[in-house]
Amino acid sequence: TRDTTFTILYFIGTIYLTDVIEFICRSNNSIELLSNLEKKVYVYIAQKYDKNQKTIKSDIVKATNKAHEVRCLKYNNKSLTKNTAKTVINQIVDKIKDENDLYCI
Repeated sequence: TRDTTFTILYFIGTIYLTDVIEFICRSNNSIELLSNLEKKVYVYIAQKYDKNQKTIKSDIVKATNKAHEVRCLKYNNKSLTKNTAKTVINQIVDKIKDENDLYCI
């Protein structure tokens, strides 16, 4: 059904998002990678899964949009600021860097 298909896409996008964050955190040049996700990170994830980089980006955007939708429902507030996928990635990488002192530079 349509709902099942969209749920799977959100799940796949979340997997890609996790891979993007892990790839950036394990690199020695996270600032450079964060500055151009499409050319420097999505390409790697696309190769890993044998997908087009636009598909990777699209699935990540769908996942972050769904997360925003769920957050709005949770707080019963449709006026919450919607973050872009890049902003979400930046915030998570920063949080990991600050809290765990991983290999994010």
